[in-house]
Amino acid sequence: PGVTQGSRYLSQLMFNDVAQATVAAMYLRDELLEQRVGVIYDADDDHSVVLAETFTRVFDSIGGTAIESEYYGSSTLLSTKLKALKSSAISYIYLPVNDDYFMRTAVICREIDYNPTFVSSDGLQANLLLNYPDKIDLVQGMIATDPFSSDDPPSTYGKLIAEQFDRSNFDIQGTVLSALGAEGTSILMAATEHCGNRPSPDCINTNLRRIEDFIGFQDRITITKDGSAERPIYINRI
Repeated sequence: PGVTQGSRYLSQLMFNDVAQATVAAMYLRDELLEQRVGVIYDADDDHSVVLAETFTRVFDSIGGTAIESEYYGSSTLLSTKLKALKSSAISYIYLPVNDDYFMRTAVICREIDYNPTFVSSDGLQANLLLNYPDKIDLVQGMIATDPFSSDDPPSTYGKLIAEQFDRSNFDIQGTVLSALGAEGTSILMAATEHCGNRPSPDCINTNLRRIEDFIGFQDRITITKDGSAERPIYINRI
């Protein structure tokens, strides 16, 4: 959540970590009615730490119990933590880590015959599809917070972007990262157009933070005066 506080020239396209971790916690507690969940995070990654701490705080505050564990990269230690969660009959694990740690966790779960449902953060599903296409069966059923819904159709703008991507014959699969890249480029162009033939950084930044209800790939996006992004948060499942 503090990304935009370091510089007045930094603006976000995505929702922040506090918002998405809150949505994940409320979904598991209020929608799936889970009483107890596991939380494993990378203690060396600030992004992972904020997500885990927020999830745990929110989940506990609405009547659940989050069993939290730090993860420093040791497969032996990770295996021990997973075996403990298995013995406690934990069915869901919130796992806000990068794709390498995530897949390592999935492999260990397979080795110890443990089949929890993983819940993670934005962009992870895309990275798993790009980097581990041959192992994606290990994470079938996983849940993640995302900026786009896998069930809803794209906007008119989204359809145009998808068509251009298809016509370009890229060697890689289009993912949420492709759509975000298109949105970011279009929003930056829209801000620049208001600055004449010689746009300055200050002019572009000012207009960027005036973007309101921009029709993105699927939904409206607003960039606030402090550079934060306001957009829907969805829950998707592979």
